[in-house]
Amino acid sequence: MERAHGCLLSESELAARHLVTYPHPNKTELLLADLTGAGLKAIGLNNDVSSSMDYPFTQRLSDALHDHDAELDGIRYVSRQHNRNYCYAIFQRSGVQHDSHAELSDELIRALCSRFNVTVIEA
Repeated sequence: MERAHGCLLSESELAARHLVTYPHPNKTELLLADLTGAGLKAIGLNNDVSSSMDYPFTQRLSDALHDHDAELDGIRYVSRQHNRNYCYAIFQRSGVQHDSHAELSDELIRALCSRFNVTVIEA
């Protein structure tokens, strides 16, 4: 079933989503390669890296940044789903540690589905 300008998610897909925290035991800020705005242009790229479905390319880019600077904890890039927000890819070497996770409340799920035009279907 297709919907114009929206998407469908099953109840089971939503049930698998959680809010997760990963604090660093010693750092209050992580050092991130900024793949937004001027930072992106400085390395000769454009926002295609954030919107592309070419995962092998973006994985090679991530590997190159990881290998280029041992101090980097990860990457910041523009969200493909919401272009006014950012996403983060945090390298395993960053030292962040799983702290907690919580299921999404029914109220939060309803609010997010309404905001992003998502219809929940039974699995």
